[in-house]
Amino acid sequence: MQTKLIALAAILVATLPIRRASAETPDLTGSWLGKAEQVTAQWEFGERDVVVSIVEQKGGRFYGTITHHGTPDKIVGVIRSDNKTFYWVDVNDNGQVQGQILGPDQIEACHLEAGDHALASCAVLTRKR
Repeated sequence: MQTKLIALAAILVATLPIRRASAETPDLTGSWLGKAEQVTAQWEFGERDVVVSIVEQKGGRFYGTITHHGTPDKIVGVIRSDNKTFYWVDVNDNGQVQGQILGPDQIEACHLEAGDHALASCAVLTRKR
C-alpha cells in the first residue's frame, strides 16, 4: 500500500506544471558616477571621470548617454537574461562596454576597443540618488 502511495505521489509531482523562477529585470535608469582606469594602444595608463545617464529602459533594453570627455555620447544597451550582465555600445564609437550589476546602486562597466586607438578600461559606477 505504501509503495502505491509513493508511486502515485511521484506521478502527481511529475505531471505538475513546471514553473521557472522569473527574476525581475533590474532598473538601471538614473545617473551613475565613477572613475575609469584605462590603458591605451600607446601603452599609456590613465584615469578619467565617467558619468552614465540611463534615460529610459524597457525590460532589458535601455538607452542614454555617457560623458567622459566633456561631451555626452549616445549609448544603447541590453541586459542579459541572467539579470546581472549587460552590454552597451556608443552610437558614434567602435568600442563596446561589457558590464556587471554588482548591486541595486553599483555596476562595473568595462570598455574595450581594438585597432590603432585601442584601449581597455573599467570603472565601478555608483548610482546618484
